[in-house]
Amino acid sequence: MNRLERITTILLLLQSRKKMTAQQLADHFETSVRTIYRDVRVLEEAGVPVGAEAGIGYFLSEGYSLPPVLFTKEEAAAMITGEKLLQQFADASINKEFASAMHKVRAVLRSSDKDFVETLEQSISVHRVRSGDLSSEDFPNRFMSSIQVALVKQQVIELEYYSHHSEETTKRIIEPIGLSFLSGSWHLFAWCRLRKDVRDFRADRIKNLRTLDETYNKQKLPKLEEVAKLFNNPKDIQRIVIRVNNAFLKEASQMKYYLGMVEETKHEHHTEMVFYYTPLTQFARWMLMWGEHITVVEPKELKIQLTKMIGALHKNLG
Repeated sequence: MNRLERITTILLLLQSRKKMTAQQLADHFETSVRTIYRDVRVLEEAGVPVGAEAGIGYFLSEGYSLPPVLFTKEEAAAMITGEKLLQQFADASINKEFASAMHKVRAVLRSSDKDFVETLEQSISVHRVRSGDLSSEDFPNRFMSSIQVALVKQQVIELEYYSHHSEETTKRIIEPIGLSFLSGSWHLFAWCRLRKDVRDFRADRIKNLRTLDETYNKQKLPKLEEVAKLFNNPKDIQRIVIRVNNAFLKEASQMKYYLGMVEETKHEHHTEMVFYYTPLTQFARWMLMWGEHITVVEPKELKIQLTKMIGALHKNLG
């Protein structure tokens, strides 16, 4: 990046953020703080109202803004790719807002680049493996935007939440810590007043959500990075070993990575797969779909769980 590009980018960064220190800018451009000082001086000499405060950083004076930005077709292509991913991995509220932003991006594209972007949009497809265990009517999955606002404003949230483990819906009052994308789903980590502990709430299992007027002190809660690491490596995770008939291997392979497979060994008539997963009840439900094509090697608790489920199913069938 030449100096002119760097100075222009510094101006864009200062317009897009409330403040930035010289060290943050130096880290961004992988250059020295002394170089940043010289670049900012060039902006000041050009009439850009750059303010500076010791210990706070650089900022642009209130009311100053650049003319509308023109995107290159490469930048627009990157955002089109992001939009396709969001359509599968974000909820309805975020998709709506991002779609609105993309309309504005398309509006400022050069005429010669619009055909490029439209063709590219038709040439990218993202598909997500979904469990299909939750009804979209019962779980509307449209609360991410409200959660984001609550996180910034430190507002308490009331929600109705379905627990897959207990198969019950409970009302919770929570103090949000942050959002994290884990194992194909968005998770809201929060202090739960009902359980008096930090809890993990999957966003697509929230049946209803209401932001309260009450606020909380986020600084008193654990950091998001610490909580996400803890829940992503649960203590009660189970080592599961199963054998799959090779004739059924293709069908089983469609879900093996989703279920946490870490190792497989192929033999003449079967393939042995090793998983790390929790809870056992959910893994057992998946195994019921595989029927006679699988055999449980370990743990014993999984065999017991499957036996109970099969017994209950036999009883219901009369």
